[in-house]
Amino acid sequence: SRPSQEMCIRLLWMNEEDRYSFGVTFHEVKPHDQKRLCMNAPKRLRAPEDAPKAFLGKTPSNFYDPVTVCWTGSSEWKPHCGALWWSPVGLGLQTLQLSEPHVSAMSAEFVNIENVMWVLEPYRLCKPVTGTHWKPFPVGRKNNNTKKRQFRQSSLLNMSTSNFKVKVARHRFEKQKILATYINSELELLTKMCKGRSYNCITWLEKSFSYDMLLNIATNSRLPYSTNAAAMGLVQALYVDRFPQFKHGGATLPHKLWLFHDADESTAKEAKNGETRKSVTPVLKNRLRLNSVDAFPAFFLPRLSSAYGDPNPVLSHTDHFKFFLLRKLYNDTVNSFGEGGRLIHSDGDFNKLGMAAIHGQQALLLFGFQSTYSKLKELCKPNARLLDGRSDLRSRSGVFNPPESRYKAGGADTEIVLQIKKELIKTFNEVGDLCTNFRLGQFLHLFKEKAMEWTHAECGPEGCDIQTGYFFQPSIGTPVKNNWVSNRPPPKDGEHFDPEDTLDAQYILQATDDAEVAMYQDFEAMFPGGSGEASKLDLKELCNKPDFDVALVDAIMYEDDELMAASLKLLDNIYGQRRLLRGALKDVVLLDRPELP
Repeated sequence: SRPSQEMCIRLLWMNEEDRYSFGVTFHEVKPHDQKRLCMNAPKRLRAPEDAPKAFLGKTPSNFYDPVTVCWTGSSEWKPHCGALWWSPVGLGLQTLQLSEPHVSAMSAEFVNIENVMWVLEPYRLCKPVTGTHWKPFPVGRKNNNTKKRQFRQSSLLNMSTSNFKVKVARHRFEKQKILATYINSELELLTKMCKGRSYNCITWLEKSFSYDMLLNIATNSRLPYSTNAAAMGLVQALYVDRFPQFKHGGATLPHKLWLFHDADESTAKEAKNGETRKSVTPVLKNRLRLNSVDAFPAFFLPRLSSAYGDPNPVLSHTDHFKFFLLRKLYNDTVNSFGEGGRLIHSDGDFNKLGMAAIHGQQALLLFGFQSTYSKLKELCKPNARLLDGRSDLRSRSGVFNPPESRYKAGGADTEIVLQIKKELIKTFNEVGDLCTNFRLGQFLHLFKEKAMEWTHAECGPEGCDIQTGYFFQPSIGTPVKNNWVSNRPPPKDGEHFDPEDTLDAQYILQATDDAEVAMYQDFEAMFPGGSGEASKLDLKELCNKPDFDVALVDAIMYEDDELMAASLKLLDNIYGQRRLLRGALKDVVLLDRPELP
C-alpha cells in the first residue's frame, strides 16, 4: 500500500545514515577513477545503425561506468554489532578507494559489484570474473550423519587444500552468498516501493539509480541472471511506469476515437517534426495505414503537456522511441532463450530473467512504445516460439520422454515455465486489442468518407435540388436551412458542399442498399483472407507461425487451470475478431454537429 511504501522510504532511505546502516548502496566509478584503478568498463548496449536519432541513454561512449557496492561491515561481525555484515576484508574481497566517495557517514570501502555477486552462479561466472575455473569443495558430512552435501570452493581465494583453509574458504563463500542474495532482495524491495507510481519513492530513488546504471546492471553478462532480472524490474518501476506515460496514450482499448482536426499554430520547425498535436486525444485525420506513424495508439508528448520542454529527458522526450534501448534489451533477452529460442525447463535462473523481460515488453506495449506494425512483428515472432510447448526441452542435453510428460506440474522450474506461458498469452491479448483498435479506426474513417459523399436529386416540377447521402436521407416536407431544398440552385460541378448548410434540415439516418453493401464489403476486407490492410493483423501472420492455434491447443493440455483458461480465451478472441469489432462499434456515438460534447 502507499502508506507502507512511504514508511519504508522514510525509514530506509531518506536519512543518509539509515541508508548506509540498513542497506547496500550502489555507486558508479567515474572515468578518472577508472583510469587510476585500471578498471575494465562494461560495454554498453549498442543501438544498430538504423536506430532513431534520439532516445534515452544515447551517448557517444561505448562503455558504461563500472558499478560498485558499499555497505557497513566488520571483520569480526556478530548480531547487533552495528554493522550490516562482514566487511570486504572479512570476505576476502578486494576494495577500491574512489576519489569522490559518496558515503559521508563512515570510511567507505567500495567493491566491484561483479566480485560480490558471482557466487550466486559460480559455474557460469567464476571464470569470467576471477579468471580461474570453478572447483567444488570436497564432499563433507553433516554432524547428524544425514545426506552428504557438497560445498563449493572459490578459486579466487587461492588457498591450500588443508582442512582448516578449506573450511575458512567455504565459510567465506557462504557469507558472500548471503550478501549477494541480500543485494538482490534489496533491489526487489526498492522496486515494490515504487510500484503503483509512488512518486515520493521514485523521486528519492532515481537520485541513486540512474537510467544508465540500471541498464548497465541489467545487461551485464558477468552478473547473475537474478541480478539482471532485479535491475529490469527496478528500471521499469522507476522510469517506465510513471508520468508522463499513460496506458495507450491515456485511454483504454478500443480508443475513444475522434474524427476531427487537432492541431495548433506550431512553428515551421515543430510542424516539420510532426509536433502539431495539442493533446493525446486519438484523432483520425486520415485513413489509417499499417505503416503510418499513427496506425496504432503510440506514446506522444503534446506541446500542452506540463512535461513538454522539461530539462529532465525522462519527462520531456516526445515520441515512442524513448525506451528504444530498453525495448532492444527485452527483445534480445527473449530471443536468447535456450536452444534456438526454446524454453529449457531446467534453466530456472535464466527463465526468471526471461520472465522479467516479458513483463518489460508488456509495459512498453501498454504505454504505447511497441505501437508500430514492424515493432509488433518483432515482439510476436519470438514470443510465439516460446509459447509453443512442443519445442520445449527438459534440459540442454535432454528432451521430454514421453513428450506428454511436460504437461505434468511439479517443482519450481515447472512453475516458472507455466508463468511464462501465461504472461505470453497476456501479451498476445494486448496485441489483439491493438488490432481491434486499428480496425475500428479504419472502419470509422471509411464511414466518415462515405457519410460526406452527398448527391443531388431533382424533385418537383420546378426541378429543385435535394441533398441525399449514403446514410442520411431528408425527411419530406420539413424546413431546410437557407431554403436549400426549395430555392437554392444546384451546386456546379466540382463545387464543395458544406454539410453545415443543412444542419437545420430534418434528416433521418437511413442507409441506402448500395451503402450497406459497400460497408459490408469494407468490413469483411479487414479480416484474414480479406483484401484490406487490416487483414494482415492476424496473430498467425504477425508471429509468422501458421500453426499458432495448435500451440494454444497444446498449452491447454498443461495441468494448470489458469493457463488452460487463458489459452481458451485467446483462441476465442482469434476466431471471434468480427465479434470484438462489432462489440466496439456498438459503443460508437454519432454527433449531429461538429461541436464536441
